[in-house]
Amino acid sequence: MFAGSKSRLFQNALSSAPLLVSESDGRLRFETDDRGAELRLPAQAKNLKVNQSYTTVSGKIFHHPELYAHYPELALYPVVLKRVYAIKNTQELACIRNGTMYVYYPKADEDAQTVMRSSMLHEHQHLIQDTEGFSPGGSSKNLRFKASIILEQELREQAHDAHIVGNTKLSTKFNLMAVMAERLQLELSWPRSVTSELALAPEVRSLRPLVTDMVEDKAFALYEELPGEVEARAVSARSHMSMSERHSQPPTHLTHAPEEHIRSATPAKLTAPEARQRRLALLKRHIP
Repeated sequence: MFAGSKSRLFQNALSSAPLLVSESDGRLRFETDDRGAELRLPAQAKNLKVNQSYTTVSGKIFHHPELYAHYPELALYPVVLKRVYAIKNTQELACIRNGTMYVYYPKADEDAQTVMRSSMLHEHQHLIQDTEGFSPGGSSKNLRFKASIILEQELREQAHDAHIVGNTKLSTKFNLMAVMAERLQLELSWPRSVTSELALAPEVRSLRPLVTDMVEDKAFALYEELPGEVEARAVSARSHMSMSERHSQPPTHLTHAPEEHIRSATPAKLTAPEARQRRLALLKRHIP
């Protein structure tokens, strides 16, 4: 995991662990050991049927003493395990919604516990990001509007390029696809104001499935590029590394923190008179 200054053990890390920083948020981080992380599911959770769920808290099923030493509150975070028929993509393995972590695993997955362990490491990193103010993850669903804008621009450029080389047929198709992408933007931003689809030309309506799929693919690509998602995937990928391996192979999404950054995070030691003055000031705040 990547912990930060709000970890209970941050002061220890200042003197013992390589400190890292992210360009996306400028906050200090250090890696912790995830080798001890394992799922310890009761029989009731192991024997779930499709669409059945099991509600608990993280500390009861996710054994990770190192994580809870840094963030004790995470042991009490609500978790719902749910068995599903199939998983379409990695986003459907787990999510955090309304203060609860949902972890899904497919009926036919023989290696479900390994997948769930990876998912819980991933999601706990998102919880740490929220606590520390690190760059967050996200959802491709929330990136569809941005994806449709980018796709429209790309299609307009492709239509222009096709027109330049004299391919009128291809240029027309790209322009029609761009119109459909523009329509999707309208639907995503102002769904109640959209007029009937019958108002669209038939050749544009016919492109809806194709353009919708293209928007979904681009939104998923944008989701995977989010700094918080890059970091959470790195947690899962590095979870079996020893601390010496982590130190010799630093994560690619982070850089070593400059010395002045580390100094600014280190509390200055107070002299005895200064400490006495601070205690008196605190007492005065609470004396009417």
